[in-house]
Amino acid sequence: MDIEKGNYTFSDLMYCIGDLIKKYEENNNTIDNKSIDKKEQRLIKTKDVVKEYPILSLYAIDKAVKDKKLSYVKVGNTNYFDVNDIESFIMSDKRNGDD
Repeated sequence: MDIEKGNYTFSDLMYCIGDLIKKYEENNNTIDNKSIDKKEQRLIKTKDVVKEYPILSLYAIDKAVKDKKLSYVKVGNTNYFDVNDIESFIMSDKRNGDD
């Protein structure tokens, strides 16, 4: 492939574009992993939410879900909540309660 000389085909160009994208993604991933401390996603059942966060009751969780203030994943008959979403909900509820 003589891209420098101007002798190239369409497939050569697509191959080069693919290489550039791959290098960009690899570089971007290493930057993201080093500079940003990502929280891990941990899903817990409704009964475990009540155990780990005694400030929340089953009624409060159900009401937050119905009001679409708290998202969940449903597997069968069991709801799973992301710990980060629960903590965000608690913090936003505190701010609303202080007013």
